[in-house]
Amino acid sequence: GVRDSACFALATIGKARDNNKVIDTLLAALKDEDHGVRSRASMALGKIGKVVDNNKVIDALLDALKDKNDYVRRAACPALATIGKAPDNNKVIDALLERLKDNDVYVRGSACHAFVMIGKAGDNNKGIDALLAALTDENRDVRSRACNALAMIGKAGDNNTAIVGLLKALKDENHDVRRSAGNAIERCLCNTVTLEGLNHELIAELNSYIRASNNGLDFNDVTPAIFLRSYLGSNKAAWLPLVTYVALRQNIAVTVVENRLVVYGVKGPIPLENVDIESLDKLKIAFHNQEEELNS
Repeated sequence: GVRDSACFALATIGKARDNNKVIDTLLAALKDEDHGVRSRASMALGKIGKVVDNNKVIDALLDALKDKNDYVRRAACPALATIGKAPDNNKVIDALLERLKDNDVYVRGSACHAFVMIGKAGDNNKGIDALLAALTDENRDVRSRACNALAMIGKAGDNNTAIVGLLKALKDENHDVRRSAGNAIERCLCNTVTLEGLNHELIAELNSYIRASNNGLDFNDVTPAIFLRSYLGSNKAAWLPLVTYVALRQNIAVTVVENRLVVYGVKGPIPLENVDIESLDKLKIAFHNQEEELNS
């Protein structure tokens, strides 16, 4: 209707400059009796982005997240992600986490996408736990969006927990979810220092996935140093096939001088210091065996 269109027009005006009258009008529209107007007002505030009195807008959108109408709640999720992007904004994060349990499937999906927009959260573990739960959602779109969100939110810290959930999602009954999980694993691997927390079974699953010829993994973005650190930090021989396979596939050199390893990759040399002799001996044997396997 007319009030719907007015919200979009006000968003255009408000983006041009800090216009408090525009913001106040949209905030008032969030309380309109028509749920369509409330929804459009949320969208419009999201389009405007950060404003002078950000807290006032955030508080109003937090109220919109509890609106009785699912369209309004759905629209408020990305709006909050745009305006409340600061990773230490726990009010926004907590409210979006609650929407991951919303009764409406589209609101849950919108909340997942909001985490993709935010990129990371102040309490990373809390966000990851909620998104891991969303991987078992009855709706495939929510599960797929949860995969994407895990890849983004995991960049803030330790990716071990996220990758555990994503490896399980590779077995999802839906092709799109499996593809999203694979893409998310690749992005997590590109932003991970070590994965030494994975158990032998999960290491084997990761190994199988990376070796699959049809998964589309871009090896140039995944350095074998990740797997080397995981091997050296955990002393789990299950990492060795991954270390050698990825290194040889990328034509990456690994040199050993006494107890020091240097990985020469596309992103420059990566030194690894104080490696014990037994681990080095196992690594040399693994490289020899992997080279024979690839040449056979």
